Amino acid sequence: MRLNDEIALNIGAGEVLVGVEILDAKEVIGSGQLPQVVLENIPFQIVSTAA
Repeated sequence: MRLNDEIALNIGAGEVLVGVEILDAKEVIGSGQLPQVVLENIPFQIVSTAA
């Protein structure tokens, strides 16, 4: 699911949010112009990657 030209959501089985992709992240984040994104009614699971 593409939110805009730079940001896409990766939706997995059961309509669960499994990833967020930011194209040209260095330019998008580095410019300080990161758009505000509000996700509503999208189930997700927080997975810890801490070792």
